[in-house]
Amino acid sequence: MTCSWIVERHTQTKLKLSISSGHVQVCKPEHFNNFCTIFYPNIHYYVEYTIWVEAENSLGKILSDSLLLDAMDKVKTEPPEIISVQPVGDQSDALSVKWVIDMKLPAVFHLKYDLRYQKIGTTDWKQIQIENASLPKKSFIIEGLKPFTVYTVAIRCMNINGKGYWSEWSLEKNGSTSEDSMYIIKMHRNTVIIHF
Repeated sequence: MTCSWIVERHTQTKLKLSISSGHVQVCKPEHFNNFCTIFYPNIHYYVEYTIWVEAENSLGKILSDSLLLDAMDKVKTEPPEIISVQPVGDQSDALSVKWVIDMKLPAVFHLKYDLRYQKIGTTDWKQIQIENASLPKKSFIIEGLKPFTVYTVAIRCMNINGKGYWSEWSLEKNGSTSEDSMYIIKMHRNTVIIHF
């Protein structure tokens, strides 16, 4: 969990973040940064924490107002990693997107996904929201695409209950739809359609 605060002016004041659910943990920011991160398993989910910042210098010590929250309601996961973008069998208008999540969250933490795609060379992203919490395969088939065309795909995720934050978008990955099974051959004034 990363907590940040506003520093109105930079001085030689020492800052530290404290977080407590009965036992106080302290995080000291490096190089006068205005944020500090506490990583799992040092933080527990479904536990209410009290969080505050303490500032100390030669004139004394002062505490910020405290914030009460359950870390599970503020989770921002790492982005998924797309492992493949491939054509779907003999469907020339579809791509299968498969991804993995490197996540150290409880098994009861279900995700929803935003998948976006665009044809290479365009700037028009199309977006699909995937809200299947029991998605064991972590894959999705995009349909209605143009045959024999290269697409760029990216995906992000967040808690299915809508609490917390969207992850950053994954690294983009390209994939091409397959050739259409129908070829059109023009002969003078007639058009002949040949199926393969």
